[in-house]
Amino acid sequence: MSAELLAAALESGALEPTPSAHELAVLHLPFDDLRGGSQVESRTAEALKRWERVALVGPSGCGKSSVIAHITHSQDSGLAAIPTPVTGLEQDQVAEPVHVVRHLVGTVQRLARTPPRAAVRLKHVEVTAGLPWLEAGVAAEIDEQAREVPSDLAGAAEVLQQLLDTIAGDDLVPVVVFDDTDRWRAGFGFDDPVSLRESFFNRTLRWMAEQIECGVVVAAHDSYLADGGRFDAVSDHVTIPGVGTLGHLTRLLNHRLRAAGLFDATVPDIMDGEALKTLYDVYGDRAERSLRTSLSILRQASQEALDAGLEHVNRHVLLAAAAG
Repeated sequence: MSAELLAAALESGALEPTPSAHELAVLHLPFDDLRGGSQVESRTAEALKRWERVALVGPSGCGKSSVIAHITHSQDSGLAAIPTPVTGLEQDQVAEPVHVVRHLVGTVQRLARTPPRAAVRLKHVEVTAGLPWLEAGVAAEIDEQAREVPSDLAGAAEVLQQLLDTIAGDDLVPVVVFDDTDRWRAGFGFDDPVSLRESFFNRTLRWMAEQIECGVVVAAHDSYLADGGRFDAVSDHVTIPGVGTLGHLTRLLNHRLRAAGLFDATVPDIMDGEALKTLYDVYGDRAERSLRTSLSILRQASQEALDAGLEHVNRHVLLAAAAG
């Protein structure tokens, strides 16, 4: 029976390390619940509802994107998330608000024309695609408002604010989401990543705080602070606490199994105690303390266990997956 549950866990998407934002909203176990009193999700959501700017700080794969998805991808959150990739900006554009504003306008227009679709990785759970705030009438109005964008900062900012006001309507807070600034690290092809980050966090975001009415949430790598960086333009920065104990990891995995629709499966059905402890040790031993990496290792180990005819993941299989 365990082998069947292990196969079901793989097939269900419960162990998926890189789900879509819509699926993250389903799979995420809030750190507020996991750690108790950490006030990660609640603190972030409350700040955004006050139209403030928040930096979520932690290593890559620690759960920043999961927190953002959890607090923004629901009909009753009161927040209208606008996912805005920094990958659409050249290095020399990041420090210039006019380029960021025009990029935001283009992003809103693209979202209105082609709403994001949820990747189908969760096989037993219905995942709502698109953006909860993006209704047909709103999409048409946005498309019309964004047809002509002035090249100067003041004109572009006026168009952006008009779009944000349309999104907000009577009861929503438009929230610009910068979820991929982790790429602004050394070794990612940027000539001066420190100056790049300083320009964005302390010039562009400051301008947005002073000139644009919206909430902003930024996922920021913790090395930025270690490098002497500052987040002067944000109202608050929230540190992602990570997985503190073996019990926390067990709860997180059990939650994912249930959230993916496997109500009869628990962690002992897919891995023995030694393998679970080894997975926790691997998580703790690695400098990045990445949940994404740990899930990737577990998924690989699960597949290798099934291929070897095993009923569940053991320590040997998990270590082999971690080494690979």
